[in-house]
Amino acid sequence: MLIDELNLNFMKLNNMKHFLSFVILAFFIKANAQDSLKINDFAPSLVLSSSKNTVQSINFNGSKKIYYVRFWSSGVLKSKQDFYKVKRLFNQNSTAVYKMGESFDVVLVALQSDKVEWLKDIEKFQLGSLNNLIATKSFKDFFVSKYFLKDLPTSFIIDEDGKIVSINPDLNTVKVFIESKRNNVPFIALPNEIVGKITHGETTKTALGNEKIYVTNAKQDTIQTVLTSSTGNFRISGIQNKSELTLKMSKTDKVQGDDDVFLETESGNVVSDFNKTEQGYEYQLSEDDLKDLRVLKEKIKAVKNLVFEESFFTAGQFKLTPLAKGKLDVIVDKLKQEPTKRIEVISHTDCSGEAASNLTLSTKRAISIANYIISKGIAKNRVKAIGKGEEEPVNECVDGVDCLPEELVKNRRTEFKFYETE
Repeated sequence: MLIDELNLNFMKLNNMKHFLSFVILAFFIKANAQDSLKINDFAPSLVLSSSKNTVQSINFNGSKKIYYVRFWSSGVLKSKQDFYKVKRLFNQNSTAVYKMGESFDVVLVALQSDKVEWLKDIEKFQLGSLNNLIATKSFKDFFVSKYFLKDLPTSFIIDEDGKIVSINPDLNTVKVFIESKRNNVPFIALPNEIVGKITHGETTKTALGNEKIYVTNAKQDTIQTVLTSSTGNFRISGIQNKSELTLKMSKTDKVQGDDDVFLETESGNVVSDFNKTEQGYEYQLSEDDLKDLRVLKEKIKAVKNLVFEESFFTAGQFKLTPLAKGKLDVIVDKLKQEPTKRIEVISHTDCSGEAASNLTLSTKRAISIANYIISKGIAKNRVKAIGKGEEEPVNECVDGVDCLPEELVKNRRTEFKFYETE
């Protein structure tokens, strides 16, 4: 009897131990459950409604794309205050050529039920070329919830493998990361003349005419003063040192309340808004700004074209063939003999395959040719590489048209434009 009672108590004790172990284990699992995304985590896929009235699915894993993803809302002002810069970042890098065949894209995810305000913001900030998605259930959306968002805005850099490399980076960090992935593209050197336009009002973009613009250097010394035209346009010439230049404008009665002042290119593309100061408005020009605002001073006296219809490359590749190098050596000799000449290398493909892939391939091919010419002793500022993809066929062989192989091959060509300048 006593032995049976002891056995029963022992069994109860064991059951209690198992129960306690289970409780402890459950608590441990809950305490250690993932409640945030971390660097090197794979970015969860997104399946959401887009601004084009479709459902868009984005799978980051192994996409071979570099993404900047931002979660925002129309009702959160700070989440959209630099949208102009985001768009500019996209425009400058979406068609660039990268080392590993990557490309760059931007995804903007609005967390809000109000689609009308969302579409208004897309139009207001000219974001139509970006991936605009909306989660009408906000933070509770199934796909959004996988990002464990706690505040807006929240943004991520996602690499070509689909891994998160930065959380809430500033746009300069995004730019630096993109540049680390890009090939060095030959480009014509910056001239010493830029033009632009000054406007105000986020929606109206009203010209600020007859206003003085001050150009200051790194020491904040004014090195030049220019007057905007009646249409807000200005021209700055003769600047030798282009590093750490700042545009400044004094306060004006034309700008009322909280109106922003904008710097635009001559064509009307917004570069950025000015920073407000006690004295007025100022904006430090970056190297990219100077490229966007540049005006080529050179007057072209003559243009001569040279076209090689046969491809310099094997199908789908951008490595130069021995035949190509032989023909390029002739061009190099010509450039050495005539040092006043510049050259544009323009690569074309046929319409086989996707247009975006063809554009990327042609750009890589043009860069390969330009790099070869430069490697033979021709200065970088005399060589420019351009990829046209399938945009400029020499015949009727475009998407949707059946063509013979010998007709398609005519569009797979390399074009050289020689510019002689004063």
